[in-house]
Amino acid sequence: MTAASTTPATESTVPLQVEHAALHSRVAPRWEPLRVLLVEDSPIIREHLIEAIATSSRVKVVGCANTEEEAVAALEKDECDVIILDLGLAEGSGREVLKFARADIAYSPVVVIFTNYTNARKQMMKLGADYFLSKSEDFDRLRRIMQGLVSPQGEDD
Repeated sequence: MTAASTTPATESTVPLQVEHAALHSRVAPRWEPLRVLLVEDSPIIREHLIEAIATSSRVKVVGCANTEEEAVAALEKDECDVIILDLGLAEGSGREVLKFARADIAYSPVVVIFTNYTNARKQMMKLGADYFLSKSEDFDRLRRIMQGLVSPQGEDD
C-alpha cells in the first residue's frame, strides 16, 4: 500500500459504501447538516475546501482553525461530525489535534487527514484517523468521502 493510500482506517476489503455507512452512524442524523471543522492554516486551501465540500445543504462548515490551540478550543466548545485536518499548522501540530480528538472529547468525529506530509500515514492511522489523503492527489477523493458521509446510500439532496 502506498503512503498516500486513501483506504479508511479499517483497511479492509469491505465495499466503500458499507464503510461510509458505518462512519455515518457517528455523524448527525440525515435531516441535520453534517458539521465540519476545517483545521488548515492556508487561506487559499481553506477557501477551496469550503467550495468543494459545502456544495450541499447537508454540509455546514462550523469553524476553521489555523493552529493547534484554535482547533482544540473549537473541539471543546462545539461538537462537530467531521474534522478535515492538516498536519502542518501555523502553530502546533495536526498530530496533537488528532490525539486530542481521540482522547479528550466525549464525542467521536470522523477525522480526515488532508496533508502534504504523506509519510505520516501509518502513524496517523494508528492514532485514530479515519482517512488519510494527500493534498496533491486526493482532492476529488475528499469530495467523494464527504458525499458518502452525507448520504451513504447515494441519496440526493
